[in-house]
Amino acid sequence: MRISNLYVLTLVFIFGACTVVKDDSNTNPTPVPTTNSTFEDVKAPASFDYATVKELSVKVQSKFNPIQSVLTFYIVDNNGEYFQIGRALSDLTGNLEHTLTVPSFVERLYVTKIAKGVEWYEITPLSNDQTTITFDRLSQKSFAGTSSNARTSTACEDIFFAVNGNGESFAINFESGYTVTDYGDLVGKSFANGYDQENDIIYYDNTGDLYSYVRSTGTSTFVASLNTASSNFHNGYPRMAYEKGRLFIADNQHMAVVDPTDGTVLKNLVISGIPTDKHGAGDLAFSSTGALYQACRGGLYQLTFNSDSTAVSASRISADDFPYSITGVTFDRFDNLYLSTNSSNSVIIQMDINDGSYSIVQNLSRKVNDLCTFRCSEDDFGGADADGDGVVDGFDEYPNDPERAFNNYNPGKNGFGTYAFEDLYPEKGDYDFNDIMVHYRHNYVSNAGNKVVEVLSTYEVSTVESSLPSGFGIELPIHSDSVSSVSGSNILSGVTSLNDKGLESGIDDAKPCVIIFDNHFGLVQGVGAIRTSDELDMTISFTNPIPFGDLPVANFNPFIFVNQDRSREVHMANGTPTQKFNSSLRTSGADAGNYKTSAGHPWALHMPHKFHPPHENIDITNAYLNFRTFVESGGTSNADWYTDDAGNRESGLIHLQD
Repeated sequence: MRISNLYVLTLVFIFGACTVVKDDSNTNPTPVPTTNSTFEDVKAPASFDYATVKELSVKVQSKFNPIQSVLTFYIVDNNGEYFQIGRALSDLTGNLEHTLTVPSFVERLYVTKIAKGVEWYEITPLSNDQTTITFDRLSQKSFAGTSSNARTSTACEDIFFAVNGNGESFAINFESGYTVTDYGDLVGKSFANGYDQENDIIYYDNTGDLYSYVRSTGTSTFVASLNTASSNFHNGYPRMAYEKGRLFIADNQHMAVVDPTDGTVLKNLVISGIPTDKHGAGDLAFSSTGALYQACRGGLYQLTFNSDSTAVSASRISADDFPYSITGVTFDRFDNLYLSTNSSNSVIIQMDINDGSYSIVQNLSRKVNDLCTFRCSEDDFGGADADGDGVVDGFDEYPNDPERAFNNYNPGKNGFGTYAFEDLYPEKGDYDFNDIMVHYRHNYVSNAGNKVVEVLSTYEVSTVESSLPSGFGIELPIHSDSVSSVSGSNILSGVTSLNDKGLESGIDDAKPCVIIFDNHFGLVQGVGAIRTSDELDMTISFTNPIPFGDLPVANFNPFIFVNQDRSREVHMANGTPTQKFNSSLRTSGADAGNYKTSAGHPWALHMPHKFHPPHENIDITNAYLNFRTFVESGGTSNADWYTDDAGNRESGLIHLQD
C-alpha cells in the first residue's frame, strides 16, 4: 500500500541501544497554542475505544473468467488516492474469502484480478466490516492488461529506460544489480521520456521537439514540435508519462495530453492544488491502476482528472517536503514507485505511495533526467512457477520458496503506524501523548494458501522528555502453541524474562506476550527535545500457517510497563491487562476500570500512520485540531484526524519526525 503485497508471518523489530538523560537545557521554549483547548473538556461517549483501524472481511466471487487468479487489494481514501494493502491467490474457480486491516476512515476498496494476462478491476463501497466483490462481464479492464511486445521468454525482469541532458539513453536492469545497458545517443539532450510498451517505443523531448526511439532498431525519428497552451513546453517539458496511447506532459501549472504518433495536442489542462513553493523539479507516472502521481519538492501528490478531463486537481500524500531534486518518477510491476535525483551520479529512491515515506536503494554512476519502465505481465512469465506453489514467478515475491508467496505490509512498506502513551498511569497525564511512542511496521508473509507463516516487524521508539524508563510488549490473539519462535527482543534491564520460544515467561499460554524491549532509556538516543531509537527488527515464526483473520493488527493488545515495574501496565482504551498487571492500580488513581478516566479519556492512542507528537505539555486538542470532534463523535467524524490533511494539524506545536 503499497504499495504492499500478500501476507507473511514473521515479526521483525529493530532498535538501537544507548542511554537517556533528560536535558532540559536543550528543550525548546514552550510554544503558544493558537486555540485555548484542553482534552479535559472533551466529552467522550462511554463505550468509545478511540480505534482508528478495523478488521474487514472480504469475499470475492468470479462469475467471469472463473479461474485461479492473483487478487490485489487497494484502499481508496477520502481524497481518491489508491494504496495497495494486500495480495492473495484465489481458489481454482476465482473465489476467495479474506481478511484485511484498514484505516477506519476508508470508504472504498479497489480490487484487481489478473486472469489470462488481463487485469480486471472492481470498486466497492465499505459501509461496515464486510464486503463482497463480484467479477463479471461488466468488470472493467485496468491498465495492466496483456503485453504484446513479443517478450515471450519464461523469465522476465522489469527494466528502467533512462535519458539525460547529455544526450544519452540507456537501460537500468534494476532487478539484476542495477547494471546499465547503453542505447544509441539521442537527438540532442533530453529531460523527459515515456514508454509505449505495446509498441516498444520510447518517446522523449529535445527542447520542445518530440521524438520517438524504437528500441528494436535503435533509431530516433522526429515527430513534431509541440504547440500547447503553455509556452514553457516549447523549451522542453521536464514531466512526461505515457498512458493508454497518450502522452501526458506537464510543467508547474499546466498539462497537455498529446497524441504521440503525430504530436497533436488533444487537450490543455490546468493543474490546481500544489502550492507554488512546492512545485519545484519532479515528474509524473501512472500506476497499474491508472492512477496518476507526481513527485516534486512538496513530496508525493496524486493527480485526479475531473469528470470531463478538462482540469487536474492534486491531493498531497506526503507529510513533509522532499529533500531531493527529482528528475524521474516511474512504477514497477508491483506498483513500487521509484524516483531519480538531479546530480551527475543520480540516486534511485523507492517511495511508498501510501504515505510518501522513502528509502535510497541505489547510487548510480550515471546522470538520469527521467525514467520510464518496461513492466512484466503474467504472460511474460509463461506460467513459470519455480517453487510449484501455484503462484507464477513474476508475482511470487518468494519464487524459490514454496512456503512463502506474498508480502503484506501494515500500515505500508516504508511508513510506520504508532502506539502513543502517557506514562503517569494510574494518575492522569498532560495529554500530549508523547512520553513513549512506539512506531511499528508489520510484514505478514503469507503462502499460496493465503495463510501467514511469519510476521516480520520493524519498530522504533521515540520520547519527548520522558523521565520514567518503560518497556513495551504486545499480547498476541493466538495460543502460544501456534508460535514456534520469537527473535529480536531487547531485554536490557531484566525487568522480565523470556522462555525457550522467545515469548515472555510467566504468562498464560492462551494469551502469549512478545516483549519488544524492557527499557526504552537503553534504546533512544540524541540530546534534543525528542529522542528516537534505531530500528529494531523482530521475527515471529509460527508452528503452522495461520489465517489472516486470527492476526489482525486491530486485535493486537499493545502495552507499556512503566518505571521498571512489570506490573504497572498501560494499555489502549478498553484494553485488557495481562496476568502480570497489578490490579490495585485500578482503584488507586484515575483509572475508571478500563484504561480510561471517568470522563472517558485514555492513556494511549493508536494511529495507522507515524505520529508527530505535540511539544511537551501541549494538549493534543491544540496540536491536532480535529481530535476533539473525532472523540465527541465516537469516531464517526474526522477519523483521519492524525493525517496531514488540511486543517488537521497545528504544525508549530508538533515535532515532525522523519
